[in-house]
Amino acid sequence: MNSIFNIEGHPFTDDFFLYFDTNHDGLIDFYEMVIGMNIIEKGTFEEKCNFAYGMYDLTEANVLDT
Repeated sequence: MNSIFNIEGHPFTDDFFLYFDTNHDGLIDFYEMVIGMNIIEKGTFEEKCNFAYGMYDLTEANVLDT
């Protein structure tokens, strides 16, 4: 994904990958990509907020910690 979008070294690259890889198999299949992009593009306000929150909740502890 890094080479496709030329985002190598961006701080959220790994987070986007983890968010899209919903079954945690180390790959993003077509279904996962479509669902992730749909939330970003056409999701409700709550879905978009959950996505943004997920970018910062790196440990998936439902707590933002510094």
